[in-house]
Amino acid sequence: MNVGNAQSPLNLLRSYTLLQGVSRGGVVVLVLVTIGLLSQRTAVVGTQRARGAVRVSVSDRVPNRTPFAHSPATASTAHDSTTTNQVTPPAAVPTAKTDHSRTVLLIRGHQLTIGAMWRLAQIVRQCARGSPPVPVWVSLDTTAIEGEANKLLSFLRKAEESSSILENTHIHEYNSSQMLTRYPTLREAISRAKIQWRKRSVAFGFHTEAISMWYQQTEVQRLQPTTVWSMEADVGYSGEDITALFRDYENNSAALLTHRCKRTAKTWWHTEVASDAYRKRIPRSNRTWSGEYVQRFSRSLLDAILKMNEEGMHAWSEQAACSMAMAENMTVESFSIRHLGIPFTYRHVKGKSFESKDKWEEVLRHSKKRNKLFHPVK
Repeated sequence: MNVGNAQSPLNLLRSYTLLQGVSRGGVVVLVLVTIGLLSQRTAVVGTQRARGAVRVSVSDRVPNRTPFAHSPATASTAHDSTTTNQVTPPAAVPTAKTDHSRTVLLIRGHQLTIGAMWRLAQIVRQCARGSPPVPVWVSLDTTAIEGEANKLLSFLRKAEESSSILENTHIHEYNSSQMLTRYPTLREAISRAKIQWRKRSVAFGFHTEAISMWYQQTEVQRLQPTTVWSMEADVGYSGEDITALFRDYENNSAALLTHRCKRTAKTWWHTEVASDAYRKRIPRSNRTWSGEYVQRFSRSLLDAILKMNEEGMHAWSEQAACSMAMAENMTVESFSIRHLGIPFTYRHVKGKSFESKDKWEEVLRHSKKRNKLFHPVK
């Protein structure tokens, strides 16, 4: 693979990485089997000066990793958090200001559109210019399309300031087969889903497991992020510096920032879509859900979610993160309404969602819509 405009040598924190999954057409297959389970792989791709050559090293997930210690925290913030139907866990213990010195942005996606790749390039460029720079990981579900990482990298090479973008872009790939191998009890939750599953990816309804698979990567653990912002690929940010958004929440020590954490209703389709272990640990009366297009996780919460996933606890993604946080007596808060544009919803509203790059660029030119998050943006 020839990487254009690449100037810097391999750097663990600012290289771009590629986890090459099983694919067709002669693409190299990297397989690592541990204790009879197919584990994930990470290929660290660094650029070299000579002819744009690429050096690839492969490492598996961190074995027998002990979760970081955690003390539940009550958020301390000056922002006007959205409180509608917000749920607060009992007996949370206040702690000092959260250390956000090692913030990471994780963008989750699949079947990326041209518009999504264009916005991704803008966000990565903003993160690379940040002080300090914020590493960006792109986690791609390749169940439907193999080789999507190559498509994305090819697009980024043609982008403005491609060298800095490539150096700050890390790519993680996974698929349904790997998720089910890693977490067999996911099948219990899937069997309770009311939707027609057919050829859908497991990650369509289960995001925390995909995040846990990314989080276990050796390079992520070496970085030891203190906070992880997770964003779906069809989210748009209308500002010129997304790291300013991250800094706006530096004084907020909530374990999870999300969009309106609410109790699940009996009539909600996904209330019972969970594994046996999850249903036993978190009864229906304690289950919550939220809009998860953008979320900020503390390292402590990611450790707790990883542990629960390893113990066979799985649930529909909209309820999993906030319900798990509250089961661990961690604080969950909402984003400030001043950071949310219209639309910011799971509904793909005709005439209100942005279905083209041109429509999105109109938002960027609108002064009253600056520095806001929008969803969905195609």
